[in-house]
Amino acid sequence: MKLNAAWISAPATVRVMAALNGDAETDRARFVGGCVRNTILGQPVDDIDIATVLTPDQVIEVGRMARLGVHPTGLAHGTVTLVCDGQPFE
Repeated sequence: MKLNAAWISAPATVRVMAALNGDAETDRARFVGGCVRNTILGQPVDDIDIATVLTPDQVIEVGRMARLGVHPTGLAHGTVTLVCDGQPFE
Protein backbone atom coordinates (compact mmCIF):
# COMPACT_ATOMS: atom_id res chain seq x y z
CA MET A 1 0.00 0.00 0.00
CA LYS A 2 1.36 3.40 -0.92
CA LEU A 3 0.51 6.14 1.56
CA ASN A 4 -0.46 9.60 0.40
CA ALA A 5 -0.36 12.32 3.05
CA ALA A 6 1.11 15.78 3.40
CA TRP A 7 3.59 14.72 6.08
CA ILE A 8 5.18 12.17 3.71
CA SER A 9 6.18 14.80 1.18
CA ALA A 10 7.03 17.53 3.71
CA PRO A 11 10.57 18.87 3.19
CA ALA A 12 11.74 17.69 6.62
CA THR A 13 10.47 14.15 6.01
CA VAL A 14 12.03 14.01 2.57
CA ARG A 15 15.37 15.20 3.94
CA VAL A 16 15.43 12.64 6.77
CA MET A 17 14.47 9.76 4.48
CA ALA A 18 17.10 10.84 1.94
CA ALA A 19 19.74 10.77 4.67
CA LEU A 20 18.66 7.32 5.87
CA ASN A 21 18.26 5.80 2.42
CA GLY A 22 21.47 7.18 0.96
CA ASP A 23 21.58 6.82 -2.81
CA ALA A 24 18.37 6.40 -4.78
CA GLU A 25 19.03 2.70 -5.33
CA THR A 26 18.63 1.73 -1.68
CA ASP A 27 15.56 1.18 0.46
CA ARG A 28 16.94 1.14 3.99
CA ALA A 29 14.18 2.99 5.86
CA ARG A 30 10.39 2.70 6.10
CA PHE A 31 7.64 4.47 8.00
CA VAL A 32 6.14 2.38 10.82
CA GLY A 33 3.73 2.62 13.71
CA GLY A 34 1.18 5.28 14.46
CA CYS A 35 1.99 7.52 11.50
CA VAL A 36 1.06 4.70 9.13
CA ARG A 37 -2.03 3.69 11.12
CA ASN A 38 -3.31 7.24 11.48
CA THR A 39 -2.76 8.00 7.80
CA ILE A 40 -4.75 4.91 6.80
CA LEU A 41 -7.53 5.87 9.23
CA GLY A 42 -7.53 9.51 8.11
CA GLN A 43 -6.48 10.73 11.55
CA PRO A 44 -3.87 13.39 12.39
CA VAL A 45 -0.24 12.29 12.53
CA ASP A 46 1.63 13.70 15.50
CA ASP A 47 4.78 11.61 15.46
CA ILE A 48 6.77 9.85 12.76
CA ASP A 49 8.52 6.57 13.47
CA ILE A 50 10.94 5.01 11.01
CA ALA A 51 12.44 1.52 10.97
CA THR A 52 15.78 1.05 9.27
CA VAL A 53 18.37 -1.64 8.67
CA LEU A 54 21.03 0.81 9.84
CA THR A 55 22.53 0.39 13.28
CA PRO A 56 22.04 3.23 15.78
CA ASP A 57 25.67 4.25 15.22
CA GLN A 58 25.07 4.40 11.47
CA VAL A 59 21.91 6.48 11.97
CA ILE A 60 23.91 8.89 14.11
CA GLU A 61 26.59 9.10 11.44
CA VAL A 62 24.24 9.72 8.50
CA GLY A 63 22.23 12.19 10.58
CA ARG A 64 25.33 14.20 11.38
CA MET A 65 26.54 14.04 7.77
CA ALA A 66 23.14 15.40 6.66
CA ARG A 67 23.38 18.14 9.31
CA LEU A 68 20.28 16.96 11.12
CA GLY A 69 19.80 17.19 14.85
CA VAL A 70 20.90 13.87 16.35
CA HIS A 71 19.70 12.71 19.76
CA PRO A 72 20.51 9.20 21.05
CA THR A 73 17.20 8.99 22.93
CA GLY A 74 17.11 5.26 23.53
CA LEU A 75 20.27 3.56 22.34
CA ALA A 76 19.63 0.57 24.60
CA HIS A 77 16.48 -0.04 22.54
CA GLY A 78 18.01 1.04 19.22
CA THR A 79 16.27 4.42 19.14
CA VAL A 80 17.86 7.55 17.74
CA THR A 81 15.85 10.72 17.17
CA LEU A 82 16.71 12.81 14.14
CA VAL A 83 15.37 16.36 14.08
CA CYS A 84 14.83 18.42 10.95
CA ASP A 85 13.16 21.83 10.92
CA GLY A 86 12.00 21.24 14.49
CA GLN A 87 10.27 17.94 13.59
CA PRO A 88 11.50 14.82 15.42
CA PHE A 89 11.75 11.47 13.66
CA GLU A 90 12.43 8.34 15.73
